[in-house]
Amino acid sequence: MRFSTATFILTIYLQTALKYSPLAAGLATLPVTLIMIGLASRLGRVAERLGPRSPMTVGILLTGAGLGLLAFLRPGDSYIAHVLPGVVVFGLGLALTVPPLTNTAVSSVPDSQTGIASGVNDEAARVAALLGVAVVGVVFAEVFRSWLNMAPLSLDPAASAMINLARDRPTSALEIPLSGGLRTEVLPVLQASSINAYRAAMATGVAIAAIGASVAFFGIRNPRRAPSPARIHDQ
Repeated sequence: MRFSTATFILTIYLQTALKYSPLAAGLATLPVTLIMIGLASRLGRVAERLGPRSPMTVGILLTGAGLGLLAFLRPGDSYIAHVLPGVVVFGLGLALTVPPLTNTAVSSVPDSQTGIASGVNDEAARVAALLGVAVVGVVFAEVFRSWLNMAPLSLDPAASAMINLARDRPTSALEIPLSGGLRTEVLPVLQASSINAYRAAMATGVAIAAIGASVAFFGIRNPRRAPSPARIHDQ
């Protein structure tokens, strides 16, 4: 859920506020996939030794930390210095979370039901992703409109008309063509509203991550380790 939610809001914000092309906005999250490919199997073996609870808790917290870093993006920020650190931290969190999650779901049932368990796990992830995008999208839109409602009342009729038009386009308001005095008067209002809406959406993702980490820590039990052959012999 956190991955779908984060990429949904982040790619829109990169295109509208930081003026990335659609291709560049998509490639901006490529390090997450590369980290998953490179580290998932290794971190999965670590989770097998430690049990799923600790890696999943730390992993979910790292995804929240990555979203927190990404929440502070502003127009004009560079990819290397501002976008990439949050993406890398987020990717490390996913690499720690996904392998033990999948392994726990599959290994918690008899071998004859592993296919069912895998399917249920995948479907739960899809439903969670849809809910996450819906919740974060609502937060983004409502915060954006709230900030526009606080726009100065002294705006001239043309600027007010542009503000009213932007209220119905929360994810693309910064793409409304503005020129001359309208650009000077309206653009700062739209930018401030978009930045605050984006931060509220990412803060919602951080809150979801904190809840998920609490559930992982208190709700997951590591499997009991079988006694070693030497200990059995001693007994």
